[in-house]
Amino acid sequence: ASSPRGTNGAPEGLPHCTEVGCLMIDGHCVRTLHAEQNALLQAAVHGVSTQGATVYVTSEPCLHCTKMLLNARITRIVYRDPYVDKLAREMRAEAGIPCEQIEVPIDDRPDRGGFGPSDGEQGDSSAQA
Repeated sequence: ASSPRGTNGAPEGLPHCTEVGCLMIDGHCVRTLHAEQNALLQAAVHGVSTQGATVYVTSEPCLHCTKMLLNARITRIVYRDPYVDKLAREMRAEAGIPCEQIEVPIDDRPDRGGFGPSDGEQGDSSAQA
């Protein structure tokens, strides 16, 4: 069985930022869901349990995604790029969730066609639960 995957993107049925532009509030695009959120939602839609799963993400999860991953009973997080969110890191540590950074060769990066699905957009993230 394949694992649920998620990418940064607009909610189902709505145009993506590449089509209509980002909706920015306080320096963040609020039109899109993060890859972690989309991966968890895809798991729910397709009846795939996330309990005890490892999630592989492009960037270290933010605070909101960390809270969702904890409640989804994810037990390990593997990421490529650091995203410094002190509170998210503290929350994961307090919950005892290991978070491991991996090195990915430049040719395997999403903007070069590797490391999971990517639309080639700069800063694109992908997650797999």
